[in-house]
Amino acid sequence: MGVLTVTEMIDLALDRIQANVSVDPAFTDTELMRYLNDAYADVWEMSGGAMKRVAGGTLWTPQPAASTDGILTSVLTDIGEVKDLLVSSNSGSTGDVVAGDQPLDPVDLAEVMFLREHESLFGAYARPRVYALTRNFSTLPADVNKLRLDVWPGKVGAYFPTHYVPQFVALDYVGVTVPSVNDIESRDIYLLAAAAMAPRAGRTEFVPDILKDISQRTQAGLARKQSALLDARADR
Repeated sequence: MGVLTVTEMIDLALDRIQANVSVDPAFTDTELMRYLNDAYADVWEMSGGAMKRVAGGTLWTPQPAASTDGILTSVLTDIGEVKDLLVSSNSGSTGDVVAGDQPLDPVDLAEVMFLREHESLFGAYARPRVYALTRNFSTLPADVNKLRLDVWPGKVGAYFPTHYVPQFVALDYVGVTVPSVNDIESRDIYLLAAAAMAPRAGRTEFVPDILKDISQRTQAGLARKQSALLDARADR
């Protein structure tokens, strides 16, 4: 049993609602992908996303030889949430304390700015100690979602390996054909898609049985999400 592909999930969803293309209104490829990605987004969010480990030499620019002020910009644009940021002397390291990399403490940007302004009061450090992240504003597609990294103190020769959860990337038929989840969660995706598609195919009565087969973890996540939505509405 492995992670299902786009084609496998669509076939299973159609089978589950007993879609008969010769009798029922057909789902277009665009509609099928919309149902699948709506379900995928929910499952991916509840799974916590798959964390990436990326070397500082490939993620942040400028490189250490030119970075004396502690201000860098991300090269990649898929960062959803940074979990850990470390400092390393190795451009290829993806963050390993055993290898000598050291974690930095996240702080507000205002604190980094204060430390820079009064740096002479805090003594000398051999490596950066704290960092702050802000999302740059841009209307250029290639620069949207790039992050600015401010570290203190800025040190020549410091790389910043990063562990982060990437942003959600939608599935398609060619480029992204496998969801970034585990095998059980990929089955939850087609079940959620099938539950959403069933009324369209005139199979509303199938929905309860479809939802029963969703894994307990995803069911718990859906229950928490529904509860949060209801609580938010109650506060209005």
